[in-house]
Amino acid sequence: MKKISIVLLVIIVLIITITYIIYNIYIRIDIKKSNNESKVTKEKIISKDLRIGITNFDTVNPIISENTNVQNISRLIYEPLLNLTYDYKLEECLATEWKKIDENSYIIKLRRNVKWQDGKEFDADDVVYTVNIINELKDKSIYYNNVYNIKQIKKIDKHTIKIYTFEERPYFEYNLIFPILSSKKQNKNTPVGTGMYYIEEINKQNINLESNSNWWNNNDIKINNINIKFYKNINEEIEDIELNKLDLIATSAKDVNEFIDSSKCNIKKYIGRNYNYIVINCDNKLLKNKKLRQAINYGINKNEIIEKVYKNNYVKSEFPLDYGCYLYKRGDEDNYSREKALKILKDNKIKNITIDLLVNKNQEDKIKVASLIKEQLNDIGIKINTIEKSDKKFEQALESKKYELAIIDNMYELSPDINKYFEKNNLSNYDNNQAIRILKKIESNSEEEAKKNIEIIKEYYNKDIPFISLYYDTCNFIYSRNLRGKISPNSYNIFYNIEDWYREYDK
Repeated sequence: MKKISIVLLVIIVLIITITYIIYNIYIRIDIKKSNNESKVTKEKIISKDLRIGITNFDTVNPIISENTNVQNISRLIYEPLLNLTYDYKLEECLATEWKKIDENSYIIKLRRNVKWQDGKEFDADDVVYTVNIINELKDKSIYYNNVYNIKQIKKIDKHTIKIYTFEERPYFEYNLIFPILSSKKQNKNTPVGTGMYYIEEINKQNINLESNSNWWNNNDIKINNINIKFYKNINEEIEDIELNKLDLIATSAKDVNEFIDSSKCNIKKYIGRNYNYIVINCDNKLLKNKKLRQAINYGINKNEIIEKVYKNNYVKSEFPLDYGCYLYKRGDEDNYSREKALKILKDNKIKNITIDLLVNKNQEDKIKVASLIKEQLNDIGIKINTIEKSDKKFEQALESKKYELAIIDNMYELSPDINKYFEKNNLSNYDNNQAIRILKKIESNSEEEAKKNIEIIKEYYNKDIPFISLYYDTCNFIYSRNLRGKISPNSYNIFYNIEDWYREYDK
């Protein structure tokens, strides 16, 4: 019996040992197989082409095009005298130096050894030619606002120009961001540029761009070819980007999230240029009281407006420069506080107040905003009487200052110039000589000092509430999940860091 037990035990041990060995063999096989599969999935194909979609294409000439998408793409082909960094700071481009000589004149030094994409040399004649062409086109060019204050542009030598203006304007150099065209090739349909890409082919269906090997700023550009496809509408574009036939779309359409499959592509929102605010007539008998203005400011819930009217497609604003300007640090502050509003009204014995709110009746979204503001302010005891006027009468009321509160919007400046909100005869009838003096100095300040002075202006704004910042619109940058690199679009340029972009997909 004892022998049988020993034999049985040996058999059991052998079975366990064999089972363990077989199990480990299979585990190793599985691990090896898994590793091999992992290696396969990690093998990637790098593509050096990019596919962009645009709708309503008109012309590739950036001076006369009215298409925002064309203007975006033109930054890859044509270059300005001065460029803007991601945080809207001026930097050199075709100009290497710029200096204000006196109130109405500027000297600009041009970059040497720059070639047009047809091989001809870039010089001062090209700049003079471009400015004169835009001035001749007037309102037919979106860049007319950049040059209409130029009284004369004079060639000093091959690489120096002098600009004379009709009147002094703050941050005038920010106007020098329009694309420069060649005076040597005066083909309005397909002008040449000096940028990182040139037009290799253009037809009724698309534009093909190739990297410019003679670009003066030539880096190791990863994207060699860009194919720009024309579409009738954004729905066609979205269909193709979801099918991986496109790599990127830029659109100002606010409801794009509702009809795009975010599992098939990425969406990056960036602040647009439509700035919305409430202007307050500080000369009004009631609204002269800054305590009342403070209560109104605390009583408006911007987040609720953005959610209910704009479906969270707008971005809250607390100051005109919080669109990304380098002089202003955007925070997460929220001025809405029903409790603070009620306390101010109670402490200052402000009650039984009725205020008119002017709104453009042709702007449906503004009517909805006015209705919400009416509810919000009624909740703190301020009665709002909404006054709706058509476009022309609305503008007339603003010009004649016949309003108490008014909801308005405008395209914000790309420069840090906020003088119009504080200078004499501003729309709010706000009078602050100290703020005006500070703003006049900011342009000549060092960056550090300018930032400090902007903070002082912000303190005046928070204390006096001459107007109420509401929100900015947003735009959408929709791109393929295969697109790699730092994607950092803003309202000036959607192609920051494109030198490092590339497409990557599984083999």
